[in-house]
Amino acid sequence: MERQRELFGIWEVVLILIAVSVILGALALLDDIGVFSGGYDFQRWVLVGVCGALAPVGCLVSNHSRATLKTSGWLLFVAGALLSTFFFGTTPYPLVESLFYPIYLAAVSGFAILVQRNRSRRGWAVVQGLALCGVLYALLTPSVYLFAVFDGITRPDGYLPWGFANIRFWSHTATWLLPLFPLALIVGSLSQVRLWRVIVVLASGIWWWLVFLSSARGTFCALLIAFVITALVFRGAGWRFYRLLGTQLLAGVGFWAVLSVLVPSLMSIDIDMRSIGTDTSGRIPLWTEAWMMSLERFPFGMGTQAWLTHEPLTEAYREGKTLGSPHNMYLLWAAEYGWLSVLGLGLIGVHYAFRVLHFRRLIAQGEVSDSRILFACGVFMSVVAALTHAGVSGVFIVPPSMLIGLVVLGLFVAVFDDVKEVHKRNLAQSKLRAFAAFAVFLLLLGWGSKVWDYYTFMEKDRIWASENVSVGIKPRFWFHGYYPRQPDLMNPEQVD
Repeated sequence: MERQRELFGIWEVVLILIAVSVILGALALLDDIGVFSGGYDFQRWVLVGVCGALAPVGCLVSNHSRATLKTSGWLLFVAGALLSTFFFGTTPYPLVESLFYPIYLAAVSGFAILVQRNRSRRGWAVVQGLALCGVLYALLTPSVYLFAVFDGITRPDGYLPWGFANIRFWSHTATWLLPLFPLALIVGSLSQVRLWRVIVVLASGIWWWLVFLSSARGTFCALLIAFVITALVFRGAGWRFYRLLGTQLLAGVGFWAVLSVLVPSLMSIDIDMRSIGTDTSGRIPLWTEAWMMSLERFPFGMGTQAWLTHEPLTEAYREGKTLGSPHNMYLLWAAEYGWLSVLGLGLIGVHYAFRVLHFRRLIAQGEVSDSRILFACGVFMSVVAALTHAGVSGVFIVPPSMLIGLVVLGLFVAVFDDVKEVHKRNLAQSKLRAFAAFAVFLLLLGWGSKVWDYYTFMEKDRIWASENVSVGIKPRFWFHGYYPRQPDLMNPEQVD
């Protein structure tokens, strides 16, 4: 009876994790379909809700051993963000973004804790959930392409990838997902089903074809760098993963040859392919501006949302195009929260570098199963690729990427962090944890109310800005992300 109850509990959590993965994946990938319609802002609200639910678990259920470096890094990041914001910031919404990233990191730990109790079963459940969404998106893609071709459209890259407001949003998501497709062929009960294996290979090939079609050089370069690092870390132990990844890449080349070359030639249609840029796409002035901002209050930053509200420091940025971020998350955090906060993130990175090296030693000693090694390969490559991509783009700004990223980062923490045995706590400890949980809940509730205030005033400003200021669409926290901004561009009624 006890055994049956335990199995029921395990499968209950597995089903919940599959449901969460499918819902988050569907929200990120199928934004324009059916019940998931709602756009960028709706995805942000879902992300806020998920983080609010998982962050208390990550903060209060401490089950990771030797996590002093990680905890110190998180606290340093929070301290840098809050000190920079309250001492030097000018935004009327100081808590929205300055607390969002620490809460997001806590939510990642919370998700990892849910997975860690039974890493093998729960981990594959999450991967299969994400793979299902990726497969569905891929299988719908050829129809979109063929409709465009039959309509005589010569630039299909204007329609593909579909379902995203910006091609960069899709490329961020692809960076997270592409290393996970081989895992769908390795772990889980579905990996033994021949039809599923064929479908996954075809679906991943379509994703790779979209990378070629859209010339997503950030995704391709990030994945290439991540693959090299993964091969150096795991060496021959990850051979099966490398082979499956190569097979899926070749499938992508095959789709490109058929859909981008053969089909247009048979239909006598001259398809204009998107060229691969060799320049920096205007990033250098943005990076220079962010670098100068990071030195203004060194080691602190200019405060949350300072990128939107500050007066330009360099002439090139003043005369150039303004965006919601400098296309480099590390420089953005340094500019707004200071190098102190970036140092905190670096400490977290050092912690996991040690954990990965420890995992490598366990592999050398033969203490890790083959399935866990391959699972770790895919998750490791996905995270390294995303962190690399964040150096040239706003990976950790847009909600589709952050929804997928929360799940993948949670898997990464679950795979590489140790788990301490949970001992029974006395009544005093239980009461203390209950009080702390209630305090964290109140904090998150207060933060949620500030997010709602920000959303309400953003909506009012969106209407006013569309009629009075040519600011364009610059997504950041919200789709209308260029709010607040410099005082001379603001509605006089909203400026104190």
